[in-house]
Amino acid sequence: MEKTSVLIVILGIAIFVAAITRFAVKNKINANAHFDEMQLQNRATGYKLGFMVTIACMLVVLFLMDDFVGLSSFVEPSLAIFIALMIGIVTFAIYCIRKEAFFRVGDKGTSYIVLCTVIFLMNGILSSLRIIDGTILENGRITFEHGGGLVCSVSFLMILITLIMKKKQIQRAEEEE
Repeated sequence: MEKTSVLIVILGIAIFVAAITRFAVKNKINANAHFDEMQLQNRATGYKLGFMVTIACMLVVLFLMDDFVGLSSFVEPSLAIFIALMIGIVTFAIYCIRKEAFFRVGDKGTSYIVLCTVIFLMNGILSSLRIIDGTILENGRITFEHGGGLVCSVSFLMILITLIMKKKQIQRAEEEE
């Protein structure tokens, strides 16, 4: 099983590097693309919303990690904080995607979909292997090392689903015109 895990990690890294390279090249080509004023305003609102959600989640983590509630006996504090951060990031991304402020003017978003798919698959495969071989838990707790990939996978899956739904909505609107 160890050789398979190493092979999957190497394959995942190669795919990730290829996706980042493609993403960077594509963005270099679209250097003239920009955000209009309404998009910038919606992005600012998205940043505020993401920040406030992150702060609220951090407060929840603070109270849940108390010995009285005892969440720290199931989840390592670093993983709980990472989950709170990712909830804020996902909130920002989904808000901006829905308000059409995630892509620059003229950007189709295909490179973002590919990037989110690669990140989702890489983290999902590695997390699945950890769940299957039983190493997701360490001393009865989910640690950042073992659970962080699962959190990333779920987060990027949510962003990916939102991106695909928005792209289909835009395509339907264009076909109706």
